[in-house]
Amino acid sequence: MSRAIQSYGKIAEITGTQVDNIKIPSDTEMLRNLLLEKFPELKNHSFLLAVNRNIVNEKKALSGDEEIAIMPPFSGG
Repeated sequence: MSRAIQSYGKIAEITGTQVDNIKIPSDTEMLRNLLLEKFPELKNHSFLLAVNRNIVNEKKALSGDEEIAIMPPFSGG
């Protein structure tokens, strides 16, 4: 299924605020690789994936119906 992915901060400067018509792969690891292929400049930046508003640090299965966002790392303060 193709969906739009939201992006924020420094990552949005690379990808635009919305990455349209990405065919969502079956897991977050494959999605990360797809994004690095589509936007090679991301290789120079750390970024986080959020699935349904939760940061995902490990490989997670995707159905294609999730709300997905790409964002730069952040710290509390």
